[in-house]
Amino acid sequence: MTKSAVIRLVCRATAAVLALASPALAAGPMPIADAPVVAPGPPAVLDWSGPYAGLSLGASFDDGRARREDAVGGLIERDVALGLFPGSIDDEDRALLGGGHVGFNTQRGSFVAGVELDIGGLGKKNEFEFSRIDPGTGLPDFEGVNTVSGYSTDFDNLASLRLRAGLSRNRSLFYVTAGIAGGAVENEFTLDLEDPRDQVDFSGSWSDEGTRIGYVVGLGLEHRLMDRLSLRAEASYYDLEDVTIEARDEVVFPGQSLSYEFGNDTIIAEVGISYHF
Repeated sequence: MTKSAVIRLVCRATAAVLALASPALAAGPMPIADAPVVAPGPPAVLDWSGPYAGLSLGASFDDGRARREDAVGGLIERDVALGLFPGSIDDEDRALLGGGHVGFNTQRGSFVAGVELDIGGLGKKNEFEFSRIDPGTGLPDFEGVNTVSGYSTDFDNLASLRLRAGLSRNRSLFYVTAGIAGGAVENEFTLDLEDPRDQVDFSGSWSDEGTRIGYVVGLGLEHRLMDRLSLRAEASYYDLEDVTIEARDEVVFPGQSLSYEFGNDTIIAEVGISYHF
């Protein structure tokens, strides 16, 4: 093949390639397909299920309530009529509270339910004193005698077994709680007659100590600081059984008695920290 024949063959091949490519070149560059857009899914719900345990610290607001009931005997009835003993007292006091709790939660969607056991100890008792001077009406020998009556309620410790139910939102859990409560409580009534003439001195005390059973209700907020650590704030009301104390001394004042009913309830406000296993 001569040199001129080769040149003609190359020209024809080039023309054929250009003819095939001309439609694509006329259309311009091929577009690049956009990446598919994926819609974000719903945010993950924090799981509160499983066991947990923790510690708490707070304060108890005790009313120290007591109400006079029966007054038996002419002398006591006279003293009551003269206002030497109060009809009722309602003296709020505060005490520090420290304790611990263990519990277990189950969760379905955003609804959380569980059971919890709490035990706490208090560091102070509520004491109230009532003092009046006897005017001597009807009994001149008692004129000027200072009649001092004392009322105290001592919550030594508290415990409760409660159900909890609430709704979780983001990392927080809003809940209500209710259950059975119990505590070691001592109620005491004291009477002192202080005579500046040292003729009618008397001192006596009557008390009742034991385990009282009742109920507890409350509400709270718990927030997950980390996956396994949460902080809580809770307010609860404990109402334990009332106790009636009868003051009687058959040696000094035979046939005389005075009774008071003590209300054993308290409000607890506390903060706590829990570890979730």
